[in-house]
Amino acid sequence: RQELQSPVRTRRLRALTVARCIEAVEQLEEQIVQLLSDSDHMVRAEAAAVLAQCKTQASREALEAALSDRSEVVQDAARQSLQARGEFEKWRQVLADPRD
Repeated sequence: RQELQSPVRTRRLRALTVARCIEAVEQLEEQIVQLLSDSDHMVRAEAAAVLAQCKTQASREALEAALSDRSEVVQDAARQSLQARGEFEKWRQVLADPRD
């Protein structure tokens, strides 16, 4: 838990990887959702990717909000997580590129 709040980016990223590997994402959901607001876009993207393992309403809502992140990397990670959860299709229209 402490590593998820570390001021060091690499520690936060490593903590997310460990949470995924030991299947502790649901137990750490609140802290991981908070990382979707991290100042570093790579931390936000990894948090979004990890949340694919968490099937709660709160994580779904957090991923939906991440679809509007200022970073395309984070948007892509959130999109992939929702897709992995089987919840992406309903967002296809919302995410449709108007240039297509």
